Amino acid sequence: MIYLSPGTNTITLTLAEKTINTPAYYTFELSRKGSFETVVFTNDDNSYAPQYWNRFTVSVGTTIGLTAGLIYINSGEWTYTVYEMNNPYDLNIADSVQTLETGICVVTATYTPNNSYTGTDNSTLKYYKNL
Repeated sequence: MIYLSPGTNTITLTLAEKTINTPAYYTFELSRKGSFETVVFTNDDNSYAPQYWNRFTVSVGTTIGLTAGLIYINSGEWTYTVYEMNNPYDLNIADSVQTLETGICVVTATYTPNNSYTGTDNSTLKYYKNL
């Protein structure tokens, strides 16, 4: 299971043991459960031992750079699939060599306090919204 929060995240997976090509290139597909929302992105493996494990940096925020691991997705539960590709930065899933791994990705929400109102009896009403 992968957990993503707003900001920069490091994902560590063991994909190299399943790959056919060397060097291997990876493309990620995130599909939101209960909807048709899908995000496809790729990023470079920055592991110092890629033959044993693979490490990727994924940034969740308001900017999008699908070939640099910058994604903008809503909080909730997603399904992730990692594909092996012949070429780097290929976002076309139809070009994949094989499916390497599938699993669950949970994106956590951030809750920020909005304006509050203090009534005449000094009771404060607060509300939060999911960003």
